[in-house]
Amino acid sequence: MLGSVKELVLLLTAVTSALVSSAPSKDQIQHLPGLAQQPTFKQYSGYLSALGTKQLHYWFVESQNEPSSDPVVLWLNGGPGCSSLFGLLQENGPFRVQPDGKTLVANPSSWNTLTNVIYLEAPAGVGYSYSKDKDYRTDDDDTSLNNLVAMVDFFRKFPEYKKNDFYITGESYGGIYVPLLALRVVENTTINLKGFAVGNGLSDVKLNDNSVNFLTYYHGIVGSELWDKTLKDCCKGLPNDKCDFDKQRKVDKDCQNDISEIQKAMWESGLDSYNIYAKTVGGVRTTSQFSISSRRDWWPLLGDKDNSYQGTTHSFSDDDPIVRYLNRADVKKALHIPPGLPKWNVCSSVPYKQIYDTMKDIYQMLHGMMRIMVYNGDLDMVCNYLGDEWFVESLGFAKAGARKHWLYPDSDSTKQVGGFRQDYSGNVRLVTVMDAGHMVPQDQPRKALQMFADFIKNN
Repeated sequence: MLGSVKELVLLLTAVTSALVSSAPSKDQIQHLPGLAQQPTFKQYSGYLSALGTKQLHYWFVESQNEPSSDPVVLWLNGGPGCSSLFGLLQENGPFRVQPDGKTLVANPSSWNTLTNVIYLEAPAGVGYSYSKDKDYRTDDDDTSLNNLVAMVDFFRKFPEYKKNDFYITGESYGGIYVPLLALRVVENTTINLKGFAVGNGLSDVKLNDNSVNFLTYYHGIVGSELWDKTLKDCCKGLPNDKCDFDKQRKVDKDCQNDISEIQKAMWESGLDSYNIYAKTVGGVRTTSQFSISSRRDWWPLLGDKDNSYQGTTHSFSDDDPIVRYLNRADVKKALHIPPGLPKWNVCSSVPYKQIYDTMKDIYQMLHGMMRIMVYNGDLDMVCNYLGDEWFVESLGFAKAGARKHWLYPDSDSTKQVGGFRQDYSGNVRLVTVMDAGHMVPQDQPRKALQMFADFIKNN
């Protein structure tokens, strides 16, 4: 499945042949354009070597607390084909790009207030990551292996952090990226992996697709007449929780038509499917809102898929603030981006093959070896909380205690309910974040930071 351990060791040995004694000064960001005041913490931007001629761009921000002893956290956005710099500059990083595309302001809820964070643009072909041979074909296994080799190279460049606890985090298609990389890292004893966290992740395609039908009805987007007909045509007398819409629609024309009506009602509702309670960016311009806006990350895998390489088709407008900022000449110079690379965009067209429909086997292999958190904003219809809850339940882990709310400090210093949490054996937790969509740290930064801190500190 993931290649032999022997092959892995040979690859890692080749990467780690050179020794470095401390952080690379040539990668340090000396002056970041757009800030009224430069930060007190150090930050670095440069390249990590992956397999062959692949060079993966990273942006590393040291902790604002105790960088020498605080955990090191890797953040991966999804796609596949979307840049983790979106996470840095719009979600959980220390800065946020403003609408003018020029100014950065500090994010008080940045995850680097308590950890060191690596933002990796992966796979090659995404953002400012590239391959000298121009071959960008990749898949789930290849991406996880290149990410592992890049992380080994990171700790070669920054050996002072090798003793620190290491966590892998990400969102959306990171539901595939993150656990696969965790399994790779487990096989490599040079990295001190303590756990991983997946936000609004694509953990199981079938469960995600089935659950969105329920949520479309629960949110009142379709009425009882269509819903009752769908249950009759698709479930054939089975209890609702045993109904497999995805399977039945492939063999039953009536069921297929019902599901098409439900999906049409959702995707053409005028709602932002990534946060159905949020205002639609730019307003409702057409009947169909199922298109890329400044919130978009992962393009849902609706309908059947095959195993051919498919490039992502979504990109952000040239007028988007983060696109304008990262394509500025002075910003590229500050980030040590070499000349001649394609224009940066949030999501890039990478020929990508999805191999895995579910991460069930991977989670079960990693169970008990590290801390695991699956979290979801409860307003996301693309990678929704119900599908991920079904996924965690399907793993068969024993529940540890009752489901309960969790708290966060609001702006008025009062304690408020942030969402709900269920713990399982083997240090696994399932968390919902109230009033958040697909990008939890963007929608609810205070809640996201508290949830992250509780996980890192094992509260």
